Amino acid sequence: MKKQTVVTIIKRNPANDYVRKSLPERVDIIRDACAETEYFIKNRNQNINPSDIRAVVIAPEYFLSKNYIASLGREALFIHRNEMLAVREEIAKISEQYKNVVIIPGTVGYLKEVTPLRAVKALDRLAAETGQGLALTLPSGIGSYAEYKEFWRLKLSDPAAAFYIYSNSMFAFFNGNIWKHRKTLGFHENKDAPEHILSINRTDESFVADIAGRAFGLEICFEHAMGSLTAFPNTAAVDFHIVASDYVVRQDQHVKLKSDGYFIHASTEPGQIVVHDFNRREIYVTARVDQSLNFYVINTPEPAYRLRRAAFRDTKPVALS
Repeated sequence: MKKQTVVTIIKRNPANDYVRKSLPERVDIIRDACAETEYFIKNRNQNINPSDIRAVVIAPEYFLSKNYIASLGREALFIHRNEMLAVREEIAKISEQYKNVVIIPGTVGYLKEVTPLRAVKALDRLAAETGQGLALTLPSGIGSYAEYKEFWRLKLSDPAAAFYIYSNSMFAFFNGNIWKHRKTLGFHENKDAPEHILSINRTDESFVADIAGRAFGLEICFEHAMGSLTAFPNTAAVDFHIVASDYVVRQDQHVKLKSDGYFIHASTEPGQIVVHDFNRREIYVTARVDQSLNFYVINTPEPAYRLRRAAFRDTKPVALS
C-alpha cells in the first residue's frame, strides 16, 4: 500500500476572516490547523509514514500580512519586517512541535526601511529590470516605466531620502527549518503609497525548494498566471507544485509535475482551491473542519532521484535573523 500525505488548506471566508485578526491570532490559526491535521491523521487510519512528509499545511496569499484598516475602509497588504521576523520565529517553533509537517502559511508582504546597503542592491536590481510582465502603480506625475525607473534611481541615490522597500515572500517550514521564496512579479502591490514604496521584480529568484528529498515548486499568485515556474531555467518537474494566491485562475499549461506529483492551490477564491495529480485528476476533499479547513489525502511522491542543485541557490534553509 502506498504511503500517504495529508494536505490541509486554510480557507478565508466570513466564518474565518483572518484579515480582521491580529498576528498572534493568525499564528493560532496555523497552530490549530496543525493540531486538527494531527487529529485527522491519528483518527482516520491513514497510511501515513511517520518518518516522511506526513502533511502539507498551506494558506492563501497575504495570510500573514493583509489587514483591514477600519479608518480607511479598505485592506492593506503589508506589515513591517520586524513583525514578519517575530511571526516567522513563532511558526518555526510550531514546525518543531509538529514533526514532518510542511507548513506554508501563505505569504507575508512586508516593508523594510532603506539602508545604504539595501539602496545599492535595489539600484542593481532596478537597473536589471526590463519591465516585462510588470504590473505596478505609477507614482503621481509618472507616465511611463522609463520615468518610473528614473524616479526611483534618483531616490535610491539620495542618502537623505526616506522610503520603504517592499517584499512579498512565501516561507516553508519543516522541522524548524525555513525556506524562502520572494515574489518575482508584483501585481500593483505598491498601490497604497506608490511614491514611498519600492517594489522590484526579482528575475533571478529561485522557485524550487528541496524539502525532505522532494522538490517543492513555489509560486505566488501573479507568478502562476505568467508561468514563472515553468519558464525558470533548468527547473525539472516537481513533486509538489504549490500556489498561494489572493486570486488567480489555475493555468494548466503552467503546471510542472513529476508523474507522481501534485498541484496544490490555496486561494482566497473558494472556486480556485484545488488539489490535483499529474493527470489533472482532482483530489476530492476527504474531510472539513467547519468552513475553515479542507483535508485531502494524497499518495506521497517518491523522493526525486536527482534534484538540480542550481535551482536551489536561494531556497536553502534561512537563519532566524
